[in-house]
Amino acid sequence: MGKTPSLQDFLHKLDRQNDLARIDCHCAPTLEIGEIAHRAMSQTEKSKALLFTNTGTPFPVAINLYGSSRRMLQILRHASFNTLAEHIETFIDSLTAQPTNIRKRLAVVSQLARVAKIAPRRSRRAAPCQQISMNPPDLTLLPALKCWPADAAPFLTLPMVITEHPETHTHNVGMYRIQIINSRTAALHWHIHKTGAAHYRAHRALGKPMPIAVALGGDPLLGYCATAPLPEGIDEWLLAGFLRNRRVLLSKAKTVPLLVPAEADFIIEGYVDTSAPLFLEGPFGDHTGFYSLADHYPTFHVTAITHRRDAIFPATIVGIPPMEDANIALATERIFNVPLRKTLAPEITSFALPSAGVAHNLAIASVKSVYPAQAERLANLFWSTGQLMFTKFLLVVDETVDPHDWRATLHAAACAASNATRFHYGYGPLDALDHSSPKACEGGKLLLDARGVPTSSSAAYQLDYQHQTQPNGMDIGTIRIGKVELATIVPTKDCATPLAELTAEQPVRRAAPFTIVVDASAPWRNPYLLLWLTLANCAPDVDMLTLGDANGKRTTICDARMKSGWEGRRPWPNPVASDLSTINAVDGKWASLGLGPLIPSPSLPIRGYQNGQGAEASRGNDPN
Repeated sequence: MGKTPSLQDFLHKLDRQNDLARIDCHCAPTLEIGEIAHRAMSQTEKSKALLFTNTGTPFPVAINLYGSSRRMLQILRHASFNTLAEHIETFIDSLTAQPTNIRKRLAVVSQLARVAKIAPRRSRRAAPCQQISMNPPDLTLLPALKCWPADAAPFLTLPMVITEHPETHTHNVGMYRIQIINSRTAALHWHIHKTGAAHYRAHRALGKPMPIAVALGGDPLLGYCATAPLPEGIDEWLLAGFLRNRRVLLSKAKTVPLLVPAEADFIIEGYVDTSAPLFLEGPFGDHTGFYSLADHYPTFHVTAITHRRDAIFPATIVGIPPMEDANIALATERIFNVPLRKTLAPEITSFALPSAGVAHNLAIASVKSVYPAQAERLANLFWSTGQLMFTKFLLVVDETVDPHDWRATLHAAACAASNATRFHYGYGPLDALDHSSPKACEGGKLLLDARGVPTSSSAAYQLDYQHQTQPNGMDIGTIRIGKVELATIVPTKDCATPLAELTAEQPVRRAAPFTIVVDASAPWRNPYLLLWLTLANCAPDVDMLTLGDANGKRTTICDARMKSGWEGRRPWPNPVASDLSTINAVDGKWASLGLGPLIPSPSLPIRGYQNGQGAEASRGNDPN
């Protein structure tokens, strides 16, 4: 079957395709590499993978490996997401389906025979990931990135964390960031809903220490599979073997009773003392575009670090979308669209998770309408199914509307929003990184039923975004999609007045179906960033209000302001942005990077939106 895939092989392939930029001048893992990668990622599909060879450590850094759809498809070994989705559906069906006749049983048997050939197994050979042992183990020798100025420390941002349940001995591979504390300890950031956290609770209940192994590198497909929303009981390494048609070979770790991928570049071994107090981990500039503030998580005690002779350190940077992780989310959405729809409801014809919604703030589903209250049923299904349960805003459109067509979906939302009966509010679990809700991990949700509205070719729905200066000197924004008015944007310097009082202002009274109140310093003139910050900052149960006038005209007001310091609200995070010294330093060395004409820092329009320099927003007064 040929040579086992590796990160080195993938980079060589990208180099031959002119899809890799090799940067040989010194770039520091603290802030500089992240800023350069952020600029590259801002070019989206035009961006290349980056290899930093001079990091001030013994190891080079590879970043932006997943930063384009073409590289994602290469990693996943398919030419299109559609054929890949069908492939994945067959794989999951073979492992979970209950065949009802002889023909289907034979098909499943045939598929299982193929699965057996690519199932992970113990390697009989010396593992490349154990060619060199670091004695003594020292996490500070790794070129872990500090990506944003208020990050607490350097972090491992692409770790595959391998854990095992102490009773069932089922293992899990998850991607949870790791904060380096010192040479031998780190903090594991896994959310309460994750399988790694469940394994931790099981060990703690038994009073046992929890063995941990962390793999870095190897075939980039392994990293993707660690993020995939697989059904319970389906092995991440098995999925990787299925996709590349070659099994993942595993080797016994040196100091813990776990199996690790032999092809990895680095293996970090250790344990968590489940009886010990938790560590205050963070803050960290997260994929939501805001800092996740400090919270308590387990401490990881390192017992061994091994690596390949030619080890390359993989990393990523997350922040205001779209960034590299948006392609991972897109692949997951496209790949698991069919099986999730089959599991959820057959009347769903397609669904999308737009990048501005950072995977959990917005979902759009197109459905074949069959019966009354169908959209409400779908919302209840979304809000109670796997990782979709974290969805905060759900837009349901007709089957004739492609949920990936942002013009058509915006038009449907605009047509539906003037009817208050199309809004349905709910309450349930939210992602641990959601900062808008007064309560952590729970809060309000909103369904907008946009079925049955007039539709046309999306080419007719041109976005018209205009700004007008008012007599008071403030700008007002107006968004139209086609011939339909969608939203009025009301920027304000008032960061304290409650939403109910703001509704008395005249600009709000004559507004479009949506009125979005934003901080004057927010990047609201950019429609994409406006959608991102509205979805992030708005809690449907406390930050939305629908008003009507005597003529039946309605507007739904969304309070997308920062709410730092408000009574009943949690500490509010700042958006992430590079500091000026880092921006200037990268500007100064840009010509030596070999990345073409200067790409301005994407942080520049965000810096004015920050309230203070720390991870927590400092501005704001109690409106009560």
